[in-house]
Amino acid sequence: MIRFSFMAIRFGQAWFDEPLNPPMPDIVILRQSKSHPASGPVSLKKSLVNDLTAPEEEIFAKFGKTCRYKIKRAESKDLAICPYHPAPSAAEVDSFLDFYTIFARQKGLKPINRKRFSAVAEAGRLRLSSAELAGAIAVRHAYITSGPYVRMLYSASLFRDSVPDARAAIGRANRLLHWRDMLAFKAEGCRFFDWGGISEDESTPVLKGINDFKREFGGDEASYFEGYAAHTLLGRAILGALSAASLAKTLLKRRR
Repeated sequence: MIRFSFMAIRFGQAWFDEPLNPPMPDIVILRQSKSHPASGPVSLKKSLVNDLTAPEEEIFAKFGKTCRYKIKRAESKDLAICPYHPAPSAAEVDSFLDFYTIFARQKGLKPINRKRFSAVAEAGRLRLSSAELAGAIAVRHAYITSGPYVRMLYSASLFRDSVPDARAAIGRANRLLHWRDMLAFKAEGCRFFDWGGISEDESTPVLKGINDFKREFGGDEASYFEGYAAHTLLGRAILGALSAASLAKTLLKRRR
C-alpha cells in the first residue's frame, strides 16, 4: 500500500486488491479492484491487459502487423536505445517529473502530483524507462508494480521537431519502448501488464487515437472497480461528505 498525507488526512493507495497492512490510514483509495468497494463513490473502469506468462514470441505475435513492423524498424533503422530503471534514484525520479511537466504543458494536461509520485518510488514500486533517439530522450514511461501486476502510470513524448519524419520516429520508439518494458517486467516475474485504462468516450480523435494505440498491442479487455474505504471516524466522515456531494450532483443532472 502506498501511503501519503494531505491536510492532516492519512491516505493509502491499494492496487489490484493488494493486502492492507497496519497501521491503517484514514482512507484507502482502491485502484483496479475486482471487488466492489463498500463505501464512498465507486466507478467502473475498463483497461487492456497483456498476459506476460506467455512465451515472448506469442506476446509479440498478438501485436498488430503495423505495430510489429514499427518496433522492428525502431530497433534496426532508428537505432533507438531503451534504458530501464527498476529502482530509480531520486535524481531519476526528478528527471522524469521535469520531462512530464514539459509534456503536460504542450498537451494541456495536469502536472503529476510530485508527493504522491515520490511515495511510489519510496515504496520501491516505481519503474521508469525511456527511449533515446540520436542521444536525446524522446519518450519516457512510468509504471507501478503490485504483486503479479505492473500498471502504466504515465507516458510522455516530446515532439520538439514538427517534421513528420521525426514525429514518426518518436512514435516508433514509443512502441519499441513498450515492448522492451514488457520484456523487462516478464524477466522480473510480473504476470500481467495493464495499460492503465481505456476511455469509454471515443467521441474525439485524441481519445480514440489513444485507445487505438493501446489496442495495437493485443491486450485483453478487463473491467474493475475504483473507489474508497474508510478505516477511521475521520475517514468515514469524509467519505460520507463525498457520497452526499456525489448524490446531489446526480440529482441536479436529472433535474436539468
